Amino acid sequence: KLNMAIGIWGMVIGASTAGGPILGGVLVEHVNWQSVFFINVPVGILAVVLGVLILLDHRAENAPRSFDLLGIVLLS
Repeated sequence: KLNMAIGIWGMVIGASTAGGPILGGVLVEHVNWQSVFFINVPVGILAVVLGVLILLDHRAENAPRSFDLLGIVLLS
């Protein structure tokens, strides 16, 4: 499953790298330059909805349910 997730992640990164400038150019040419900022709204909503539906909580029964505050501070 990890290999599949990394493959999908790589595919999305590649597609967005290739398609982003093209879509941005089309929006600037046919709508206006401000439209490139509004395209992120439906993409963000779709990402949140799919994240809630697809990413389920698969932790073990004895796994801690709180944040690792020390780890967050050290990473920050």
